[in-house]
Amino acid sequence: KRSEISCIEVERSSATCGSGQTGPIYRQLTYREQMNILTAFIDGSGIYGSAEVDALNLRDLFGDHGLLRFDIVSETQKPYLPFERESSMECRRNRSHENPISCFLAGDYRANEQLALLSMHTLWLREHNRIATKFLEINPHWDGEIIYQETRKLIGAMLQVITYEHWLPKVLGSV
Repeated sequence: KRSEISCIEVERSSATCGSGQTGPIYRQLTYREQMNILTAFIDGSGIYGSAEVDALNLRDLFGDHGLLRFDIVSETQKPYLPFERESSMECRRNRSHENPISCFLAGDYRANEQLALLSMHTLWLREHNRIATKFLEINPHWDGEIIYQETRKLIGAMLQVITYEHWLPKVLGSV
């Protein structure tokens, strides 16, 4: 029986050719290798998108301050990820509320799948805008493009330090 509850659709990614198959050519089951459209580099692409069109869609292009777009969604007046206004998918799953809530827009399309990931995207959006604002104060002669790119580089460096100096040693142990 199908219920009235809607869910966020999560699809399995496509397998690369020749993986996850058996037959006379392979003689045994091979592991399924998945294609990935996201970059493997630790460069902040999950925040900024892996394609230029995504990055442009996430930027606040109305001001020349190098900021990322955001929406204010509560009385706290704190910035949150912008809403995806062009998608028909609703992210609220509680049918008792009359007004649907759109999904948030982030550099990684999976950001709405779990709260922890959504929280990290929100944190990095706020950090980008905080750093960009500081860069503008220190360098008022910089235009929005320079501020955005320099902030993006710094965020990428921060992600690399966190990954290589803090996270991986905890996961893999000291080398």
